Amino acid sequence: MDTAEAILAYGYDLGGDQRGWKVGETDDHGRPVIARHDIDGEEDKFVEEATGRLLAALAGFTETDQHAAGYHDRRKAARKSLGVHIVMHGDPSDTSYALATSSIAVEEGDSMPLNPAELFDPADLEPWNRRLAAALAALGITPRQDRPHWLVLAYRS
Repeated sequence: MDTAEAILAYGYDLGGDQRGWKVGETDDHGRPVIARHDIDGEEDKFVEEATGRLLAALAGFTETDQHAAGYHDRRKAARKSLGVHIVMHGDPSDTSYALATSSIAVEEGDSMPLNPAELFDPADLEPWNRRLAAALAALGITPRQDRPHWLVLAYRS
């Protein structure tokens, strides 16, 4: 049974394979230069690769031994320190991605009160914009979107 959710995120819509990538730097197959795919294009490693690059460049986390004592705690702390994350949207057969500093998901059948005035507090947006700019530089991509926006993203799983 499919479930749906709506995601409110602040950042950049990066697109995806089926609907097209919304970044300037793509390979011969139209995929972002940071994306890794297997030879048949079946295995999507975009989130893993992008997160790894962000962790290394912005948090200095380069550990690879998942079995080392404390690895997962250190990785979790490093991810939290980034202040940005990749948000998946679309559906499992047509996944797209966004780079966001803030995201809130509401599952099918739920609701969430929203105060629009709280979304545009310059005290929040300025540091978020700096984090997004640093993340884009670390990833080496330029979104087609001119600046960060509040995005409403749909996801069906």
